[in-house]
Amino acid sequence: MKYLIGLMILLGTGQAFAQERDCFAPWGGYVRHGSDVMAYKDQRPTGGARCEYQWRRCNDGFLSGWYQYSSCQEDYSCNTPEFGYMSHYQSVTAYMNSDVWAPNRCQSEIRTCIYGRLDGSYRYSYCREHN
Repeated sequence: MKYLIGLMILLGTGQAFAQERDCFAPWGGYVRHGSDVMAYKDQRPTGGARCEYQWRRCNDGFLSGWYQYSSCQEDYSCNTPEFGYMSHYQSVTAYMNSDVWAPNRCQSEIRTCIYGRLDGSYRYSYCREHN
């Protein structure tokens, strides 16, 4: 009987022996058991894409979710074959045609890189007027 009472006190609720484990984060370091952390799908999304995130929770050594990065920086630049690399809000003069003959004149528009997309429709970076 003495042995059984001692065993019951020793086992109790089991909390004296259970120790929850922290989680290893894919970007390095640890997340404490029971804590939430914001994780990102990409470090630098391209083409004007926004940073996608999810909350990941650590539960006894298991980190929920699947996004892999601890930070994200949105890239709003444009990269086109006609005009090359352009930063966010940078503008260029674009032309409707690359060559025109008299009496026609070169037609231009200003195109601006906005959130990774180049507005406007003219596609040439130069225009030559011929007589």
